[in-house]
Amino acid sequence: MIGYYGGLRPKEVRLLKFVQLEGPADELMIFIDRSKTPESRRWVPMFALAPRWVCEWLVQMRDKEKAHHRSQKARRDSYLFSYGDYSGPLEADHLIAPATAVLKQAFGNNAVFYSLRHSFASLNLLRIVALGYPALMSELADRKHETFSSPHLERFREVLSTPEDLAPPIPYSSIGTLCEMMGHAGYRTLFERYVHTNHIALRHFTTPMYGQQGERALSRKACSNITGLTSSSSLARLPRTVAGLIDYLRESSSAERRR
Repeated sequence: MIGYYGGLRPKEVRLLKFVQLEGPADELMIFIDRSKTPESRRWVPMFALAPRWVCEWLVQMRDKEKAHHRSQKARRDSYLFSYGDYSGPLEADHLIAPATAVLKQAFGNNAVFYSLRHSFASLNLLRIVALGYPALMSELADRKHETFSSPHLERFREVLSTPEDLAPPIPYSSIGTLCEMMGHAGYRTLFERYVHTNHIALRHFTTPMYGQQGERALSRKACSNITGLTSSSSLARLPRTVAGLIDYLRESSSAERRR
């Protein structure tokens, strides 16, 4: 739950302490105070990212374990996932490995614990797009997912600090906030490694361009910068209009997913 709805790294989940879960269910925040990079120090607004029942479950688990800790006179800053004597956090073999085994059974042998973090990035990019492109909802197989409901999207909007009349293009600040939630210093890691819904987001980001600039001609240099292709033969095969290049990128993304 924490990995999927909070986007936490495996080590961040394993080293999570009771004191890092703050507030009641409708205000629940997780504070990550140490991780792999300085940018990883962050607040994760679970109340805006996860369904309410997930937040309630986390709060109940936190409060139950805190009460048990007090009865055992354990340290207040004990780990959420610890051994019976509260001597330290569960080792990866005792927490991450069993969770990974469950993921593999449900989704196939390619699933790993980090798949939850990838899913977090993809899900929340789609939620950002849904705020400005309502038509996106009709294309989502899981559009009835609770996190796409109006109350959840409104809480999400507040966290992103986006205006109620948000219209295309989506402000870069919204993507920046998602990067901050994941502990990334910039956009590159998010889009190159984590997000797997670019083909859907791209269509809704770029469709308005058809009516405005669809037939606008592009230079070879512009095509090269957009696609990353540099050879003359490759560039010669590219369409040279905005609309044509958008279609090319969509088809390339679809082909990559099929592989």
